[in-house]
Amino acid sequence: IAGAGFKPALTPAPIHASVPLIESEEVRGRYVGIYQIREADNANAAQVNVTLIDAAGNVTSQTISPPLSIDTIPPSITAVRHNATKILSDSDELIITLVGEAGGRASFDIAGVIDSGTGGSPVPLVIDSVGLFDDGVHNDGAANDGVYVGTYRVRPGDQAINATVSGHLTDAVGNTSALRASETITIDTLPPQIDAIEHDATGPLALGEVLTVKLVGEANAEIRFELIDAETEAVLLPASRFQVVT
Repeated sequence: IAGAGFKPALTPAPIHASVPLIESEEVRGRYVGIYQIREADNANAAQVNVTLIDAAGNVTSQTISPPLSIDTIPPSITAVRHNATKILSDSDELIITLVGEAGGRASFDIAGVIDSGTGGSPVPLVIDSVGLFDDGVHNDGAANDGVYVGTYRVRPGDQAINATVSGHLTDAVGNTSALRASETITIDTLPPQIDAIEHDATGPLALGEVLTVKLVGEANAEIRFELIDAETEAVLLPASRFQVVT
């Protein structure tokens, strides 16, 4: 609070030269100034100077303590990678590693679409905000070294083709960054579909006769045939005895 009629100015050097303070109508001599932090504002241990100029032109300046810091720089992320080298299925463990600025909070998400295979519209798959840790106890090396590691265990119903994996990092003041892993992942937890199956035996098979089995189902799958006892389900002829013809 200062004497009424003065013209004060707020100087949060070196970001801006002068920010005006407005005198309160309710309390004469009380001035309030507001400055909204902008994208490029950054300062470490900056001092806020206040200058008061009276009607005669006399000037008084003071510095507000303690100094303040301004940080609008997003935290750096240098790499996001995962361990998937094949199509992931139920209970597989996906391990994500983010390398970036230490001391932040990190997470990852998986985003893709589920192809129903029935001609309908794809269904979005979003696995969101799975934690990444830099505490030295999640197979992430030393604590607070900027290497964040997290895992996701594939669950029944997870299904996606070429899904993206993105890492997110938030620093101590709330600035955020994101980076997408260069390699996509595919998740398939649905059993392959069999549309039709038949064999050509019409009676007891004699020596030298050929049994042909036909199956119509999901493409690009591995096929195995075996002969089992109808009552005991014991294997009579293993899959190794059958020749698969595509």
